[in-house]
Amino acid sequence: MWSCMSNFGGHPWSFGTIIFLLILGFLAFTVIRAVSGRRDTRNHFSDRNDSLEILKMRLARGEIGAEEFERLKSYLQAQL
Repeated sequence: MWSCMSNFGGHPWSFGTIIFLLILGFLAFTVIRAVSGRRDTRNHFSDRNDSLEILKMRLARGEIGAEEFERLKSYLQAQL
C-alpha cells in the first residue's frame, strides 16, 4: 500500500513542489527582467557629469554667476 506520509510528516511531494515553484518563479522573474529592457546603466561618474552639465547650462543662462559656478563645481569634484 502507498503511504501518503514522508519522513517530514507531510505529503511526499510537498518539499519538491516548493523547490520547483521557487525555481520556476526565479526563471520567470529573470525572463521578464531580460525582456523588459529596463537596465540601470548609470553610474556615479555619469551622475557627476550630468550634474556638471546642468551647472554649465545654469551658468550659460545666467541663473548663477561665475563665483557660484566655481564653488559648486569644486563641490561636485570633491564628491568623486
